[in-house]
Amino acid sequence: FGFLMKYENLEFVEALKILAQKAGVQLKSEYQEAAHSKKDTLLAINLLAAEFFHYILLNEPIGKRALEYLVRRGLGSETVKLFKLGYAPQSWDALGRFLKHKGYASKDSIDSGLLIGKPGGSGFYDRFRGRLMFPIFSARGDAVGFSGRILTENKDQPKYVNTPETAVFSKGQVLYGLNLARESIKKKNEAILVEGNMDVISSYQAGVQNVVAPLGSALTLEQVRALKRYSDQIAICFDADRAGKEAARRGIEIAEQAGMSIKVVQIQEAKDPDELIRKDAELWTKAILSSVPIYDFLLHLIFEKYESAEPLYRRKKIGQEAIALLGTISDKLIQAHYMKILAEKLNLTEEVILEAIQKQKITKPQAQTVQDIIRQKSDYQERKKLLQEYLLSLLLKLGSYSMLDETLVDELSFQDEILGAIWDQFKMDAKEQFNIQRFCGKLKPEVVTKIDDLYLKDWGTPEEIFGQEVKIAVLEIEKIDLQDQLKHLSQKIGEAEKKEDEKELEVLTRQFAQLSKRLVNL
Repeated sequence: FGFLMKYENLEFVEALKILAQKAGVQLKSEYQEAAHSKKDTLLAINLLAAEFFHYILLNEPIGKRALEYLVRRGLGSETVKLFKLGYAPQSWDALGRFLKHKGYASKDSIDSGLLIGKPGGSGFYDRFRGRLMFPIFSARGDAVGFSGRILTENKDQPKYVNTPETAVFSKGQVLYGLNLARESIKKKNEAILVEGNMDVISSYQAGVQNVVAPLGSALTLEQVRALKRYSDQIAICFDADRAGKEAARRGIEIAEQAGMSIKVVQIQEAKDPDELIRKDAELWTKAILSSVPIYDFLLHLIFEKYESAEPLYRRKKIGQEAIALLGTISDKLIQAHYMKILAEKLNLTEEVILEAIQKQKITKPQAQTVQDIIRQKSDYQERKKLLQEYLLSLLLKLGSYSMLDETLVDELSFQDEILGAIWDQFKMDAKEQFNIQRFCGKLKPEVVTKIDDLYLKDWGTPEEIFGQEVKIAVLEIEKIDLQDQLKHLSQKIGEAEKKEDEKELEVLTRQFAQLSKRLVNL
């Protein structure tokens, strides 16, 4: 089910329909209509909220400070209107009362992410208060969420607050500004990826309109695939600080995985495109025209990293890291080009560089992530077992599951008896200081043999993303479990329809809808 939605870009109801058809079930139209109706309601609420915030910014005294802030940032009135920027008043319930007045139920407003329900169901309050509001639109132009920025730096508040995951909004699948940029991306056959909302807006106003930004610095494969519908070329420009360079590097890896042709836009005279444009918009245009191919940028980073190191150590470390980089290049002509450059810089022969690359490929396992494992197995149950082995392997190396929500820990189950025994014992031992020898001493020999395999297996996964991969693996396992439950429910629905058992049908379809909602929200 999740696979259908993710890889075939299906809407929620369409995916339900296909799953039901595969199970031989014809879902009743009222349930399909209800699902469509819910999404339409949330989109309508978001659009109305965008109009509400926009009106306050432009017309109400309480919006004056936010408007003055935008003017100081160099934005004109037409740009403010085009991006439908707004202001959320410093009130606990201004938006909530407005939406209620417009006839929307509190539950729907809470489900949209704009309101937060109070504990015990005793009311609600506005999520966004005293913030400059950036509406987030889908590529089609639907208002799906918001990003709210504080106007005055406050260490007690996050600088940005985003809409949480909802039935119409997933942060990792939306790009800020794509609704306005897509035609320019197609026309120029290139998308420029920047880090922040203001970078997008300032660039658009300056005439460079093929610009988008991820919501947060972590670019996802889904976002890159969304861009690839309009162009297979991307130029990445993240902030000039170290964190920005690392974000750019991660973005490059994701874009490469999607088969994009990649360049990097480097800026020197400012910390980000917005600041650069306010200094001189022509500098931004020149920076884009001077963008460099991906491997020029990455090699430059490696040389820059060891610039002040002792010469012999510098040569050794640059050689190690640059050879590892060149080993990732699949195109032999491009690889040969950079082998020549590296050989000249290190005063080595190209044969020596090639030999080092080939040796590295023999000794080093290919790095794997959850997404790589998913692609290895088409059968859901085989995929689930491999994901469970990957999960336990990483957890044994980490010695903790503290990165996981306790609810997920409680719900996680293993059909394989040996894997289940490892997980059950791990949950008990991880509450104390984890020790692998003591851990193994509590289990049967056949279980210990499996632990040895899992603990010693080198998946090639970078250690710094172990925790992140654990969380993703658990979610993917839960998706498979939910898909399995939905398949069985679909079969039961079909049987209930044949028996014309309306009461059972009502119960089953309600369960089907609840599980489907859980699956979509993962």
